[in-house]
Amino acid sequence: MKINNHIINTKIRDTYLKQTQAKKLEDKGESQSAAKSQVKKKDEIVLSSRAAEVRKFQEIVRNLPDIRQDKVDEVKSQIDSGQYQVKGRLVINGINNTLV
Repeated sequence: MKINNHIINTKIRDTYLKQTQAKKLEDKGESQSAAKSQVKKKDEIVLSSRAAEVRKFQEIVRNLPDIRQDKVDEVKSQIDSGQYQVKGRLVINGINNTLV
């Protein structure tokens, strides 16, 4: 009995090609379905109550005036009346703190 290697090799090759083609199609289908599922997903942010509280305080601080007019008026009146005394040591410490 003679076994023809050509027939066996052809069948093996055909089987291999079918499997690799099926694998390629399967991989392509998975990547397409993964891409579709990624497109459908939406990002969602859930803020904790603490984050909402921080945001509220940020808004309050943002709405505060940059200059406290009541303090400005108080110092101005002290200067005008001659009651305002400059404390040299505090001025020097303030300058040193800004330089360091």
